[in-house]
Amino acid sequence: MRFSARVCFSAAVVVGAVAELLCGVVAGSNGRYWAVDVDDWSVTVDSDQPQAFIVELYRRSRLAIRSTVNGNYVSGEQNGCVWAKYPDVDRATLWEY
Repeated sequence: MRFSARVCFSAAVVVGAVAELLCGVVAGSNGRYWAVDVDDWSVTVDSDQPQAFIVELYRRSRLAIRSTVNGNYVSGEQNGCVWAKYPDVDRATLWEY
């Protein structure tokens, strides 16, 4: 299964060596939005209402995604689950683009 999404950003700012793209909204191919569940911090693509995410750009075409709901970084697990549970970028997934 291929992941497809639309991402919209409202502003960009450079903080040190990291560029942050503020207020990113991610919509899945099903037309629903990424959302962080406040009970277990899982990220799903089934919300009617958009939630903002912060995308931080790093060297070598990598990025980190941070939730504005809890401030944690998004991590992808080997079983396909996606969580917003790490408070520091060192434990989060650095996604390639």
